[in-house]
Amino acid sequence: MKQLVSPQTAVTVAIDKPLNNAHVPGGGTFKTFGFVTPTGATMSAWITDGGNTYNGTATNPPPHSPSYDWGFQFTGIPTGHAVSLTVQGVSGSDTGSQTISITCDA
Repeated sequence: MKQLVSPQTAVTVAIDKPLNNAHVPGGGTFKTFGFVTPTGATMSAWITDGGNTYNGTATNPPPHSPSYDWGFQFTGIPTGHAVSLTVQGVSGSDTGSQTISITCDA
């Protein structure tokens, strides 16, 4: 008897805002938005600044075409130098992420 095997579904995350290497206004408070495939993935986001990690809080994305799949808000992020923003999606046993560099302006 032939056994059916479900294909692995890769998780693909795309950060749309802010852009890589962007200077983000707001004095260390900002929001990030983007897309994920599959759309049902469980999302998380964090900032890494040297040895410090700042977790994002899920927020509803604004109207956009096409519609954003996720949104996160950050507060208290250090300003004046580059930090790493990572957004990760998990669907079943599959994980995908994107990391960009941003600088929060004072």
